[in-house]
Amino acid sequence: MPFTPGGRPVTQDILDALVPFYRELKRRLKKPCGWPRNVELPKWWSDIALGFTITRARASECPECGFPVVILVDLDLWNEWRCPQCGVIAEPCLPNVKTVS
Repeated sequence: MPFTPGGRPVTQDILDALVPFYRELKRRLKKPCGWPRNVELPKWWSDIALGFTITRARASECPECGFPVVILVDLDLWNEWRCPQCGVIAEPCLPNVKTVS
């Protein structure tokens, strides 16, 4: 039986509690919807993808470095199309209107 770093046994309850975390981790590390198949993810994609909410991608050349894809980053109050290679804002910001329930 495996043990946690604290020396406790890893139970099925612990494994079950981790399932949503691993699902979200797997989703974020994949290419976002709209990412061209023939373009590889940048080397540091895991750092970007885990730190921001990336809603989609599209083929569009970055005005700064020429990377062929931009990503839409949800920053809660606004969205930005950014280059995943150099981080520059590729298009003006868009207000992020959310419905209040």
